[in-house]
Amino acid sequence: MSPIFMQYALEARGEVIVTPADIVVSVLRISRARGGAGDFVASAEEVAKEVASFWEERDLLRRLKLYSQDEVAPEALCRKRSFTASLALIINAGIGGIHITTERRPELQLPPRMIGFDSLYVRAQQLSSIVRRVWRWEGG
Repeated sequence: MSPIFMQYALEARGEVIVTPADIVVSVLRISRARGGAGDFVASAEEVAKEVASFWEERDLLRRLKLYSQDEVAPEALCRKRSFTASLALIINAGIGGIHITTERRPELQLPPRMIGFDSLYVRAQQLSSIVRRVWRWEGG
């Protein structure tokens, strides 16, 4: 679904968006890089950097740079409204395992209550079990 939403945003508004799927994929990639066993904290910038890295590996980043005037650097991605809105959708939808926290200074705000945060606290085991259940889901 992420490419579909991205294509719509590019055509309708000429804007690069970060979708909930982008965030979940980047958090899973960070978890895997850290060994995947325990809980961890990742800064919003680290998550955005992983989103950009994933896009680059899939050749999305090059195309986004061609078709958008939007900045796609990780520093810009984590400050986008779509980043915080997608994160809010993940948290408010009850996808366990991803929570907001503050390590240094609450630079970002999570809608709708605009709670400040700068990092994500990830309960790797809980998130992994949810992802496994979704991948096993066969419809209906």
